[in-house]
Amino acid sequence: MIGNVIKSQFLNIRDWPFGAATSIWLTLAMGLLLLVYYSVT
Repeated sequence: MIGNVIKSQFLNIRDWPFGAATSIWLTLAMGLLLLVYYSVT
């Protein structure tokens, strides 16, 4: 779902700053989840 939001921000709405911020947020969230996963296992 977040991927669809990012795609629409870049291609349809042309709001590049919000699309870039959402992409960075998604990357950081995935990194945090991986860090938690590796620390638990």
